[in-house]
Amino acid sequence: MWSCRYLTVTIEPLPPVVVGETVTLKCNFKTDGRLREIVWYRVTEGGTIKQKIFTYDAMFNTNYSHMEDYRRREDLVYQSTVRLPEVRISDNGPYECHVGIYDRATREKVVLASGNVFLTVMCEYL
Repeated sequence: MWSCRYLTVTIEPLPPVVVGETVTLKCNFKTDGRLREIVWYRVTEGGTIKQKIFTYDAMFNTNYSHMEDYRRREDLVYQSTVRLPEVRISDNGPYECHVGIYDRATREKVVLASGNVFLTVMCEYL
């Protein structure tokens, strides 16, 4: 039995920020399915490498950080929203939010959608 699901993901654009400021990455999604997970990635090497930085697991209602560098810094605001306090120049670049939902018939994660945003971090000029 095939059941159609829809899932859309949008990410709010970010204005440029100055080193030391706090940035909030917001991933908005709409679905008629049951949420499975939300994963934030830091994209590097021209898009060829995706480093998983944060996951919200809806099945167990838990969230966790994946990268040592981000573990001390990020803060989950709400399932799909991550806050990065005291941004650095090294935080500059693209980020992606991936959202997965279950298919009701098979109970497997079959629908995945993503959105992306570019974070521009600038030096503070005195």
